[in-house]
Amino acid sequence: MKKLILNTPAVALTVAVSLPVTVFAHGGASGIVKERMDAKILAYNGQPLEKPEMLSYEPFLLGFAQRVDLLVISKEGRSFSLEELSGQEPFPYANFKVIGSGKMTGQLPLLKPNSIPKSDLAKASHHKLRMTGGAMGQLDNIFYKGKRLEGRDFMETRQFWAFNGIANLPADPFFAADHDETIIVEIINDTAFAHAMHVHGHHFQILEREGSSVDEGRHGRIPS
Repeated sequence: MKKLILNTPAVALTVAVSLPVTVFAHGGASGIVKERMDAKILAYNGQPLEKPEMLSYEPFLLGFAQRVDLLVISKEGRSFSLEELSGQEPFPYANFKVIGSGKMTGQLPLLKPNSIPKSDLAKASHHKLRMTGGAMGQLDNIFYKGKRLEGRDFMETRQFWAFNGIANLPADPFFAADHDETIIVEIINDTAFAHAMHVHGHHFQILEREGSSVDEGRHGRIPS
């Protein structure tokens, strides 16, 4: 049995220097910033906040495919690391060693806001997207290439998930939209598993979950 040895990169930081750190949790694995680091959150998913938010608790959980931009203020004797905790054992993927002494002076650098069109919820069109299938899920009324799947069809076609009853890509687009039009998509997870949902190449904003309002109210963007 071979033991895999991974070399974790180490970065030396001079005390009292501000360091922008972008942390990205790759799809399929939850990323966690393990230590507090005295950091401030500058942006979520590439969208700057009006005011930086203090990273006031640990561990700080990153959702699937989520990106967060942190501003770390290096302090004397406060070396830190970033760790991935989704596996059985924590895996440090970056170590930061703070060297020297001193205090930070001046204002914190901020990111300029992106130009994002304002959502027009009053005139938005509504669309419903229901996800079904999977183990312990509903496998009835699922169609693939115009045929209803039954019995061994699922194994032979390797199609186990469906959106609005259609496995894989449908023949027609989900909807058509004009430029700058606001679209509201109600996503219903009718499966036995949690799924990471995002929109490629477009801005999106979470309005509510399970009929309850959410407090983040922030735009997200996943590059296409």
